[in-house]
Amino acid sequence: MKSTWVYFRYTMFDEYDDVIGAREHAQILEEVKGLPAPYRNRDPAPKDINNILMQLRHEQVDGEKCSLFVIGYKISDRVERRYNEREDRVDLESAPADDMRVTGLIMVPRLRMIAVRDGSGERLSAVSGAGRLRAVIEYNLDCGFNFERTSSHDDVVRAMANLALEEFTFEVRPFNPHPTNPGQKLHDLMKPNEIGNLKAKATPAAGGAMHSGTEGLIPEATGMSEKGYGQFGLVGRTESGAQIKFQKPRFVGETAKDVDQQEKPTALRVTVPVDDGEMTEYEYVVHTMKELFDG
Repeated sequence: MKSTWVYFRYTMFDEYDDVIGAREHAQILEEVKGLPAPYRNRDPAPKDINNILMQLRHEQVDGEKCSLFVIGYKISDRVERRYNEREDRVDLESAPADDMRVTGLIMVPRLRMIAVRDGSGERLSAVSGAGRLRAVIEYNLDCGFNFERTSSHDDVVRAMANLALEEFTFEVRPFNPHPTNPGQKLHDLMKPNEIGNLKAKATPAAGGAMHSGTEGLIPEATGMSEKGYGQFGLVGRTESGAQIKFQKPRFVGETAKDVDQQEKPTALRVTVPVDDGEMTEYEYVVHTMKELFDG
């Protein structure tokens, strides 16, 4: 069994907009534990104040002081589909409910990062979980909580150095007017045939894995993307066995817009084993976070 998590960087601010030190983060979570808050609702009714931080505990995980907890919201009514035999149709009717949608979070204050378990349907998405954490903190305390996805272009390039790549996809176009290294070689291969756009998917030889390195197709493609002449995505694996997925951003084909696209952090999805006997699920999550972002 496996689970997928998304990593976010975060910052906490006090009422004077000063950054709150890492040592105080666990206490802030303690203060808001069990206190309800609305989410994305400027004029909430009482039933909308239904998001709660719960099951909070503080533990050492892979050598890090971490806070483990659950974020969720209460569901007091739901829409049910009921068959109307007389009219031979399905009617939508409201019915009372006593349910919740939840997800798990791991806060690692030293790294100023949180990991949020990703899901859909019965489980909250990672972005929704992080957003509801912010809502609970800011609604109940006079402080701010900012977060952003971790996978900027630079984050992904740095992470690639520590990954055994299982798949590398890219889309590039020739430089205009002048190529730079890395990217020169790929540019030179495209120009003689008047290739305006190249889209490709690379996979490793049987039984092996690809590596980014300093020369070859992968650094050429990432070099072109860095200058706004391409985009790339990847699937890779860390030394500890976690799978990393970064979806290729949409390639616009206009340098300025593609550079802007890369500067918008997107989700780096991390899939880890759940208690496989080597490490616990939480140990995998924190260990992988350190592999990718610590140093």
